[in-house]
Amino acid sequence: MYVSPFDSKDIKKYINKTFNLLQFKQKRKAFEIVNETDDLLARPMLLSYIKDLVNNDQESFESRTDIYETLILAWLERESNKYPENERGIFKSNLSYFSYELVKFIYENYETNGLFIPFEEVEKLSSEFKIDLNKIELKSRSLLNRNSEGKYKFSHKSIFEFLLAYLTYVTRDADKLFMSKLKNEKSLSNNRNIIKIDFEIQKFDQAKLFFEEMVTTSKLDFKLPEVIERYGGLDKTQIRRILNEKNKIDKKSNKKLVWLSNKSYELK
Repeated sequence: MYVSPFDSKDIKKYINKTFNLLQFKQKRKAFEIVNETDDLLARPMLLSYIKDLVNNDQESFESRTDIYETLILAWLERESNKYPENERGIFKSNLSYFSYELVKFIYENYETNGLFIPFEEVEKLSSEFKIDLNKIELKSRSLLNRNSEGKYKFSHKSIFEFLLAYLTYVTRDADKLFMSKLKNEKSLSNNRNIIKIDFEIQKFDQAKLFFEEMVTTSKLDFKLPEVIERYGGLDKTQIRRILNEKNKIDKKSNKKLVWLSNKSYELK
């Protein structure tokens, strides 16, 4: 069953029912968040996470990227809190990498399986990352669901698309660019600002918007566990140098991302 997007009256009614009269500060912040996210929180599934966003220490959310990162982090925290304190950090990283691999599987098999991942694949990845599937909450506010056939999927397509954009953004030509810097060669950023990426994200509208937002806002700091530590073999100092080099966009300069192909773009 599909729940139609809420209109402004529905959203107001939902927030008023979620926060009582004494929670006027939380209610005000909830409305501010909704106003900052265009039509995203008109989707009932996403609006159901409004408490996670309101209870977050962050004063405001500057972009959709901030919103989704907070939602995913809240889920990671909820799941990791089921474990002893000394095991939470490792589990949180493993669950993140497990999720990244699920995203890659969906991307590579989208034409055949759509957004679903067969149980056999999930079981294989859960074993690799030491994830006990029986301990993961698959209902309510979980970002990962399982249907009656045993297939898994993210609770909303936009969660998959955000993580796909994130993977695309932080793994762009990382090793090649870093090595060219070490050798004082002409870097990609000076070569007409042409950047290559690993995924054809243009066929996913929301992923494309997330990615373009990350690029044009010069996103450097992510709270999610570092992807390149696993996939690129670089440490955090090298990662930051790479992202700084690739994101030479002054927010006041009005530079734009222009797609050259499904796997390359130029900054103009």
